[in-house]
Amino acid sequence: MTTSRSFTRRVYYEVYVDSGTNIVEVQDLSTNTYYSASGYNYLATVNGYPNTPCSSFTVYDNGVQIDSYDGPSGA
Repeated sequence: MTTSRSFTRRVYYEVYVDSGTNIVEVQDLSTNTYYSASGYNYLATVNGYPNTPCSSFTVYDNGVQIDSYDGPSGA
């Protein structure tokens, strides 16, 4: 599995994807807590820079949505 960093609501997530680009799990780096997630990694043009790694995902805790993120990773 590959990882990329994303930022949402002042929480840093380590993002875990499957063999493709589907996000299956995230880790809250501040609490070292793992959550299930659904979403995907993709490349987009951000601020004029092409091929910028981005993520769009929803975070779930025991089936309840607790966070979501849509934008460049590492922002």
